[in-house]
Amino acid sequence: MDILYVKPLDEIYNSLNSCDIAINHNGKYFSHGFMSAKGINTFFNDLHNCLVSNFDQGVYEGAGSNIIYKHLGRSMSKGLEHLKSRYPGITVWNFQDEVFYPWPYNNIENYFKFNYEVLPVVCVGLHWYGGSPLSQEANNKITPETIHTLNNTVCYHGRQFCQ
Repeated sequence: MDILYVKPLDEIYNSLNSCDIAINHNGKYFSHGFMSAKGINTFFNDLHNCLVSNFDQGVYEGAGSNIIYKHLGRSMSKGLEHLKSRYPGITVWNFQDEVFYPWPYNNIENYFKFNYEVLPVVCVGLHWYGGSPLSQEANNKITPETIHTLNNTVCYHGRQFCQ
């Protein structure tokens, strides 16, 4: 798992409870680190079926966003529009990036090389893109013994959570 929850999900509970799907599409692409569904959900059932028939373990993100695009059969930038048109009876909460992705995948250094003590007010979790080489390197350095000595955003908020 590559999300450090910095607040209870209570912060977004009403939004999660009032939709059938919670997903993030920032106008360019889907982020799949956090998604949710309510009840029996045809979108996620169809997504699962697409994954089962198209999974390629040799492809990075072979079970990630690529499957969403393959299933929707559409462009990345228009993904949310295609999701809503293909599933017109499903309510979608497109949560803003900062809820789980305060920095995009190409700014991973903000998680591990800098120490941002103040996060966006709406931030509930830090998704640190675990597949990134920098994230993997940091994962190997952060232990119960080192978390108190490393000065970065993830360790700072991990310490706050554990107090």
